[in-house]
Amino acid sequence: SARASNFINALPDPTIDRTKRDAQFARAALLALDDIQVDALTHDDYVSWLSLRWEMEAFAGWTAFHWTRLSDLAPGHSFLDKSLTILRSQGLTDSSAVDRRRGLVAEIATLARRLRGEYAERAQRDIHLPRPIAARAALHVRAFMAPAFMSPFLMPADSQPADTAPRTPRMAAFMDVIARQVNPALDSLATFLDAEAERGSDSLGLARLPGGAEHYAALLRYH
Repeated sequence: SARASNFINALPDPTIDRTKRDAQFARAALLALDDIQVDALTHDDYVSWLSLRWEMEAFAGWTAFHWTRLSDLAPGHSFLDKSLTILRSQGLTDSSAVDRRRGLVAEIATLARRLRGEYAERAQRDIHLPRPIAARAALHVRAFMAPAFMSPFLMPADSQPADTAPRTPRMAAFMDVIARQVNPALDSLATFLDAEAERGSDSLGLARLPGGAEHYAALLRYH
């Protein structure tokens, strides 16, 4: 949707509540797919029907494996990467677009707090990131932290090479959100991940985690 230059009002949600809503959508889609008279479909359409049904069956069951999903901060595929893609797709064509994008930038802080909460809940369930993954995730989060005037969450045209560069009112408003909300939330997340790296195992396998063997089997079946 972002790549199609659509207006985006919210960032991706890593929480269990979102996973449950996705599962409800998938179950509703399965009911709709089962209403289709497959005997009337062409071969290509039938293959598409099968593929979509397979996809929805998988999505409907992912809630069971939410807590062993450890890839939320995988570099290149993380929720932060996806959010940055969304931000860069949103132009500043008028004042309402500026307000919308500033709201999205502020939501990066909310996303960071949600991610920290998700991993804290995993820790309560004795599900910890492996040490190498936790260390990599902490580095990845810190890659998004920068002095506000150099933040990746500024529009490219607004970023400046030095803190002494002139600031437009629009740029100052974005920088204030980044300095007061985004960077502290990211720092808190990275610090939590540092602690996870200290207590984590060197083993990278899912099977050692509570429910991990079942999650791994589901991933094998899906892929």
